[in-house]
Amino acid sequence: MNKERLTSIFDKNRPITPMGEEEMGIMIHILMSKDPELSCDVNDLNKESETYKQLKPLIDGFQMQIFLKRLEHVAEMKISLGAFIILAQHFDSPGIAVMYAYYLFHKLPKNCFIGVNEITMTAFPFGFFSDEQLAKMWDEQKVRPDDGLDEYHCLGAHDNLLDYVEFWEKE
Repeated sequence: MNKERLTSIFDKNRPITPMGEEEMGIMIHILMSKDPELSCDVNDLNKESETYKQLKPLIDGFQMQIFLKRLEHVAEMKISLGAFIILAQHFDSPGIAVMYAYYLFHKLPKNCFIGVNEITMTAFPFGFFSDEQLAKMWDEQKVRPDDGLDEYHCLGAHDNLLDYVEFWEKE
């Protein structure tokens, strides 16, 4: 089945690329911060707060919104601002944002709240995806002629398995 093919792509491409110096600095700042908004769901932030105002351009970015909408509406997950900031550094394209959202969906329980601990201890304990892994995974998740997806509901591009709602359902 197509779902097994999709999940196997993420199983065999384990994220092991360590954080760079700047990424590590940001993560340490988040871990050491006393700002309670870093633990809040991104969608529940106080829109009048200084933290939100400073991060609004990041949060409202196109691929960031794709990531947040996939997590919220398709994966039925929520994410803290701190965890979002750590991950957002890796979203160079909408496709990468969707792959990270699917990986979290694949690794974590449905309806969970994703905080910094879930990012650093469960989903990405050994690092993140390399550019080479992301390119390989993107190519592998493309729809094949024999996939037979005529009966499936697509959210976006019909040539990406990640855009079919049925592959986001937990069993």
